[in-house]
Amino acid sequence: MLVGIGEFLLVVGVDVSLDIWSGESATIGSFGVLLCSAAILLSVLSLPLVTRLGGPKLMSWLLGDLSFFAFLRRFAVVFIAGITVLGIYQATLWGAAYLMGTVDPFDTPELPVEKVGPATLVVGVGLLVAFPPFVYFWMLTQVAGAALSMCVLTRLSVLVLKMVRALAWRLAEYNKGAWTALVLGTTVVLGFLRLILTGAR
Repeated sequence: MLVGIGEFLLVVGVDVSLDIWSGESATIGSFGVLLCSAAILLSVLSLPLVTRLGGPKLMSWLLGDLSFFAFLRRFAVVFIAGITVLGIYQATLWGAAYLMGTVDPFDTPELPVEKVGPATLVVGVGLLVAFPPFVYFWMLTQVAGAALSMCVLTRLSVLVLKMVRALAWRLAEYNKGAWTALVLGTTVVLGFLRLILTGAR
């Protein structure tokens, strides 16, 4: 939860910093500040509800089989289902905003409070309600994605180590293995330095 909220604050901070650096005004108005504050508070308060609705059970199912392809399949199911639900909700919110004749839902945080009408307030509440599920889905995909990335890197590292070990064993079995290894290492280093010098020019 704190990771998801922290990432959200980081994204908002980067967005505001880029706007200030480019000479534009910050894209979050007073209504956006209220929405973000309420969204963070709602995310914290909804933690017991998420636990009651089956959040731990979902994680237990996701981690039920730790083999790579089984975990990848379960993660793909969760990711596709989450993207589908959030996409349908976002499309519904856009349709409601269009029918009520108000601004784009994602433009509402730019408005000051005094310019917010009833229709915009309804859209803002719609964004507010969607924030806690989005935070938890973001957390889940970040953690699971990091686990998958580490698994892939581990497999690649093992493969590279096996190749290096096989090459080192072949060199050790060769009569002039030590000399060959020295020549090979020197050739690689010189080639790398030549590549750097050529790129610098």
